[in-house]
Amino acid sequence: MNQLSRRERNRLERQNRILDAAIKVFAEAGFPGASMDEIARQAGLSKPTLYQYFTSKEALFEAMMAAPAKE
Repeated sequence: MNQLSRRERNRLERQNRILDAAIKVFAEAGFPGASMDEIARQAGLSKPTLYQYFTSKEALFEAMMAAPAKE
């Protein structure tokens, strides 16, 4: 069985927090009104950390749209 390391689990958890925050911010503000600052704030992360995961708002939006829907 393939177990994820603590570092990998933390990275996935942060990425999921970012995607969850992005869904909320994009839904509330639309693409033009959404800001990386607000997404980072709602995810509980710094903006530089957000940019370590997604290089642009466009890249984040694409990842959010490609992510499987949560139930």
